[in-house]
Amino acid sequence: MKKKLNIIDFIVILCVACALIFTVIKLKGGGDSAANIFTGSQKVIIECEAREVLPFLADKLTVGDVLVSQKKYQDGKIIEIAAEDDFTIGAIDGKIVKIPRPEYKFIRLKIEANVNRYGSYMEQGGQPIQVGNKYYVKTENAMFLSIISRVTMVEDK
Repeated sequence: MKKKLNIIDFIVILCVACALIFTVIKLKGGGDSAANIFTGSQKVIIECEAREVLPFLADKLTVGDVLVSQKKYQDGKIIEIAAEDDFTIGAIDGKIVKIPRPEYKFIRLKIEANVNRYGSYMEQGGQPIQVGNKYYVKTENAMFLSIISRVTMVEDK
């Protein structure tokens, strides 16, 4: 004689399945993930590179310049500047060479800033901070577009 599943058998099977799923999630560390999310202010060093910057803008940058955004000073300053003549890559006689472009400057900057952090997302002055993103460097004297090449978290001592 075949036995049919009644409602109580169905509820027991459902409870056992839920318990197994809950156990697997806990063992993999998927529970309490909200406790591991960091929010607040984080000090970072942003390294960025800018190409085709006009020389008079490059001359206006100085170490210690404070960043400006949204019509107010931001919690960030330039800590290192390296400027050189810009270049392009080309092929001459079958060889890949660097072709100088002295009418422009290539600038590498290090900026120390406190960013707002929400989990893995960071922003500073309304701009997202992530490697590969465009980043407007704005000070009282100069503004130009750069690309973020590195972000380093600074541990407070």
